[in-house]
Amino acid sequence: LDVKHNSTGVESIYTDWNDFEIMFHVSTLLPFSQNDPQQVERKRHLGNNIVCLVFIEPNATYNPSCLTTEFIHVYVAIQPVIENGVTKYRMATATKIGIPTFRPNLTPYSLYEKSPEFRDFLLRKLVNSERASYHAPIFATKIRRTREQLL
Repeated sequence: LDVKHNSTGVESIYTDWNDFEIMFHVSTLLPFSQNDPQQVERKRHLGNNIVCLVFIEPNATYNPSCLTTEFIHVYVAIQPVIENGVTKYRMATATKIGIPTFRPNLTPYSLYEKSPEFRDFLLRKLVNSERASYHAPIFATKIRRTREQLL
């Protein structure tokens, strides 16, 4: 979080889970530039992640191709659903070709009640999706190239 130059905003969402520190780039918390209709800085931060968690408003749709990036390898979409006054979340994933399967597996209807167990399930899915991405042939090549340039 760059609070000196405000390139990433002054607030973010952070959590600590199973010895992992997880920081989320939240699009609406990233600085908005009046002079940039394309919001290039926002896209730079979002598009340079390996995993993109998308919160979809009820009755809305999302198309992963709206954010052009070579770096995002996994999209995890969450959409709230209210059933009999209970908040549940529908979850779906989309991966680039070559990403190996990763656990935990989604249930047949992929509908989960809001609970500490769902939080654990979601965070485990996100962490494992990033780990799986490292094993994709195209991503492994990018990592190797980056490491060679740094060494």
